[in-house]
Formats: sequence, C-alpha cells, structure tokens
Amino acid sequence: MKRIFLLSSLVLLFAITSCYQQQSKQTGASPEAMSNMHPYLTTGYHDIDKALRNASGDIVSNILPLSYGYMLPDPFTINSEKHELHTRVESSIMFASEAYPLINNKIPEGVRANLSGQEPVKLPAWLSDHMLLPIGIPFIMSGMSEPGKVASIRFDNITASALSDENGAWEIEFPYLKPGMNGDLIFTCGGQVKVIKSVATGDTWLCSGQSNMQFNVAKSAESMEATEAVSTLDIRYFDGIGWKLVTGENVKNLSAVAIFFAIEIARRQQGPVGIFVAARGGTSIDAWLPGKAFPDNESGRVKRPLINNPEVLKAAEEDKKDFRPWGQHRLAQWGLSRAVPSSLYEELIKPFGDLPIRGAVWYQGESNAGSVKQAKEYRLWLGNLISEYRRLWGSPALPFVIIQLPVYDPGTPETRKAWAELQNTQASVVRRTKNTELVDIKDLGDLNDIHPARKKEVGERTADKAFKLIDAK
Repeated sequence: MKRIFLLSSLVLLFAITSCYQQQSKQTGASPEAMSNMHPYLTTGYHDIDKALRNASGDIVSNILPLSYGYMLPDPFTINSEKHELHTRVESSIMFASEAYPLINNKIPEGVRANLSGQEPVKLPAWLSDHMLLPIGIPFIMSGMSEPGKVASIRFDNITASALSDENGAWEIEFPYLKPGMNGDLIFTCGGQVKVIKSVATGDTWLCSGQSNMQFNVAKSAESMEATEAVSTLDIRYFDGIGWKLVTGENVKNLSAVAIFFAIEIARRQQGPVGIFVAARGGTSIDAWLPGKAFPDNESGRVKRPLINNPEVLKAAEEDKKDFRPWGQHRLAQWGLSRAVPSSLYEELIKPFGDLPIRGAVWYQGESNAGSVKQAKEYRLWLGNLISEYRRLWGSPALPFVIIQLPVYDPGTPETRKAWAELQNTQASVVRRTKNTELVDIKDLGDLNDIHPARKKEVGERTADKAFKLIDAK
C-alpha cells in the first residue's frame, strides 16, 4: 500500500507541476503569484504530502481512486459505502491526464486552461444544468470519446466510470440514487472536464400525445393556479435541448396537463419532479411509432411504405410552411394526419431513449377516431406503442398511464360511434396490458370543443393513476 501511495503521489506531483508550469506560462504569473492563487499547485517534491492533505476529500477523493486503478498490475475495483469505481490499468500518463481537469477545475474561470487538446467528448443531450437523476432505478449514461479513455462521473460522493471501446463508445452504469441528493455533477474524460450544475434526484415522466397534451397553461381554465403553484415547488422540464426550471413566467407556455400532473406529483413526493413533453397537435398514432412496430393489418401495411415516400415528405414540408384547415392539408390525400408516419417517433422519441424516465403518460386518439374501423384498429397500434416504448427505454414494465378521450360531439352519427369506439378501445388495451392505468375524464370534456379548457383535474387524476402504478412496484 505504501508503494501504491508513493507511486500515486509521484504521478500526482507530475500532474500538479505540469499544470502549474502550463498555467504560469500562459498567464505570465510569477511562481509566488501562482502559489498564492492556487494552494494545490506546488513545485517541490517535499510539498506533495501537504498538497494532498490540503486537498482533503476534494482532490483526494477524485484522484486517488483513479490512480490506484491505473497503478495496479491487474484490473482493480474499489468498493466503499458511498461509491463503487471500476477501472483498469492504462498508464501513469493517462492518470495524469485525468488529474489535470480535477485540479484545473479549482482555478478561477479566467485562469483555467484547456490542457487536453482533444476533440470534445460527446454527451447525451439530457446531461445539462438543472437535470434530474432518477430515484431507485439503475440507469446508464452513454457517450463518445477517443478510444481507450476513462469516462468518469461524480455526484454527491458517488463515483462511476467506464473505459471507452475501440470505437470510442462508453457506457457508465450508475448506481441506485436516493431522494434528496443534489449538487453539481462532475464529468471527466481524457483530460476534459464538464461540470453540470444544480443537479438533483427525482422522477421524470414522459408526457406525449397530440393537441390536448400540447395545450398550454395559458389557455387552460386554471392558469393562475398553475402559476402560483410552481413558485413553491421544484419542477423541471426537458425540452429536447436541455433542462430548465419551471417558473411563474415560463409555465404559461408549457403543457397544462403535464404541469398539473407534475404539481400533484411534487406535492406528494415533496421533492423535485421532471417532465419531458413530446406532443404535436393533429397527429395520429402512426407518427409516434417506428415502421417496424406498425401492426400487420390493413392500416399498417398501407402506411409503412409512406414513411420514406418522397412525395409524402415534400407535402409534409409544404404543410409546415402553409398551414391549412384539417382535411385540407396536403397529407390528407394519403389519409394521413399532420405528420408523416414514424416522423415524430424519429424526431421526438427515439433520440431520447436513454433519458431516465419513471413512466409515460399518453393522451392521444382524437386523430384516430375518424371511423369505427379506424377506432377498432387503434387497439393494435396502442398496444404496439406501449411495447415499443418499453423496449426503447429498456424497461419491460415501464408504468404507462393512458388518458381516455373526454366526451365530445364530432358532428355526425358515424363519427360519434367512432369516438365512443375509440374510448372503449383505450379501456380495452389497459385491461389487457400489465402495469397500465386508464384515466377517465369523460366528465371533463366539452361537447362543442375538442380542446376542453379544464386541465387541472386531468393532471391530478393522471397523477393518482401514476401513483397507483409506482406504489405497486
């Protein structure tokens, strides 16, 4: 053990002095000024012990576990009460490159140097400030770097790491996390460092569907209640680019159903809650599934060839530029809604299959109630969607909450039968599918408006059903 510590100390000294010299050269600061500015940067061998002691749990807890892994002749695992680190032998030079950012990150922003000279590491889109990490479920962070690099993540004294393969791909298996954890998450790889700020643990829910899920708080009947409620709760949303905190200002543009759902969840759990809203008005369910998951029935066989049809794709682009009333839009000539089959799955769902979610809320069906036949076929489509999303997120029992269509008068005897048939179909799928719940909101509808303004109770009832599923687990 003394030998290991000595070797670790020598390598750390190399990293410290190299970092010191590099920054002194770049900033033009004198040795005395650099030492005063940063107590961890030393130039003498005899100061190494003092530097390590001064670093306390800060530098030592980050660097020494890495150094042990690099110095031992065989793969080595460190297990402790708070973290488990798996790494393998590379070299002291690689260790030094890992040490650079951990020291460098302690330097004021104006003095910080980029010592890696490498291509930036590619991280998941959801790895950003204000992100939520899941509670009580294992999850994987994946990304790309140069081959043979150790990617390491540290959060709240928990450290996990992985070695990138020959293609540069790495996957870090994160352990189970507890409620109430928060702070900055530090990511290091091959001499690069990224600090993700204001990270916390909490459940994130996918909220997907069409216009009634997209319907924003400002248009709802209870907009003022939502504005007041979010000011006292920690609710965050992922917009496909990064995480943001929900405030009294931005809540007005967010999904009303998702927000009232999150408010109820946050109140009951007394902790942060995250939502990822993927919704698009006027879209049928075929837009939300990959072609391989289309049912083997008439509608599935008709729509699958349209996925990459050039004329269909061109019409979709023209519809975006020149919005027309329902039924007059260009895609209607192929019997399509306002989206090309599979397009929204590819755009809004598939890219975020590694985003850790607690469950999914699905509010859609209005665009699949044009005829009784279409409504009956919805059973296969919805069943396949649940299975496909569970496969994508790697969770065979992912909780799924289906919001049943409310009461509405579509205008003709045929469409009234179709609307009722789709409601029955939604209920039938839930009865036949494990770990799903149906939210009955028939009484919250409006016979004359397909977009009823009462969304608070929809969100609250949905939260009730979600808790029933997660409590059962």
